Amino acid sequence: MCKGDSDVLLELFHSILFHIVNIHAWGRRRKIFKQLDAMKGNRPYPKRSSLGKENQKCWHSTITNGSHRKVSWFKVEDDDYLAIFKVISNTRFSNDIRHCANFLHTGVLEALHSSKLKYLPKYKGFSMLATITLTMLTVLEHNKHVSTLEKIFRLHPAYSRAQKKYVLKKVTKRDSVGFKRNIMKSLVEYLRRNE
Repeated sequence: MCKGDSDVLLELFHSILFHIVNIHAWGRRRKIFKQLDAMKGNRPYPKRSSLGKENQKCWHSTITNGSHRKVSWFKVEDDDYLAIFKVISNTRFSNDIRHCANFLHTGVLEALHSSKLKYLPKYKGFSMLATITLTMLTVLEHNKHVSTLEKIFRLHPAYSRAQKKYVLKKVTKRDSVGFKRNIMKSLVEYLRRNE
């Protein structure tokens, strides 16, 4: 949501301090600022001047009256809130949060390393040539899965706790054999040509 802007990211992160006291739109709220001003110590955020036009309310959907009563919200006077406030508004912690503005999810990289274990298990030793070849095969398979939009679905029976019965769920099955056949055919053709 911050689109790489570290200041916006910090404001979004610090807006937790409003959310946990059941204030979800703070553009015109003066009471919270008076209470926060009365708190002891230096408070780097939230400051009235730093609130941008985009960050004037929580980004979640509207909380209904019935559901907000079920939650025990913090009060600004609570010692627990003061403890959370000190952690979230800590200058060093806030400076560290700024570095997360260009956050990239590592799920794809973790999937690559997971599929690499299929070809190069850690409990076996391989020669350098075998390691390079199997790593190339891993990368080819991984790139095919990442770039292929076609997924093969099959129905699989699974127990649903919500419905308290077995239901058929769609399970994605990736084709991990087709591209290997093509590689083998190409190798055979290459070897025949170079005999």
